[in-house]
Amino acid sequence: MGILESAIALARKYHHGQYRKYTQPGMPPEEFFVHPFSVYERVRDVPGSDGVVQAAAVLHDVVEDTACTLDEIVFHCGEAVASIVDELTNRASVDPEVKKLRRAERKQIDRERLAKASGWAKKIKLIDRAYNLRDMGGAPDKFKAIYLNESRSLYSVLCGVDETLEAEYEQAMSDLEKSIR
Repeated sequence: MGILESAIALARKYHHGQYRKYTQPGMPPEEFFVHPFSVYERVRDVPGSDGVVQAAAVLHDVVEDTACTLDEIVFHCGEAVASIVDELTNRASVDPEVKKLRRAERKQIDRERLAKASGWAKKIKLIDRAYNLRDMGGAPDKFKAIYLNESRSLYSVLCGVDETLEAEYEQAMSDLEKSIR
C-alpha cells in the first residue's frame, strides 16, 4: 500500500462515525471523511503536489479531531507527511495548556504557527478553510461572523503561496459574508 492509500485508510478509520458540525440547510448530516477527502481532491489538482502533500491533505484534521497521533502517521505514512500534518494541527488539540486559553488566544497561537509553516501547509490550509467557509450554511449567523473574522486574520498569514487558492479563499469569505443576516 502506498503513502496516499495508507493515509486514506487511516483517515477513514479515525473519522468513522464523525459528522460535520454544520451542513447546508435542508441537507442531511455529512460524514466527516467527505471533508478531508475533498481537501485532498483539491490539493491533487494543485501543480506540483505529490503523494506526500496529498496524504497530508487527507490527514489534515485527524490529529486534532480524533485519537490518532503523529507517531501513528509517521508509522503508516512517514515523517514528511506527519510533519505537514503537525504544521496544520491546532495546538489546543495537542497541548492541554493551550486548550485552557480563550478562543482568541488559541487562534492567535495557531496563526503565529501557520505564519512560519511550509508553503504546502499554507496551501492545504487555504483549501481547508475555503471549504469550511463554504460549508457554514447551517451555522448560526453569530458564529458565521466570528468564523469569518478569524478567517480574515488567518488569511493575512497564508497569503503569498498560490494566487488561485487565495482567490478561492477570498471568494468563500465574500460568499459567507453575504449569507450573514
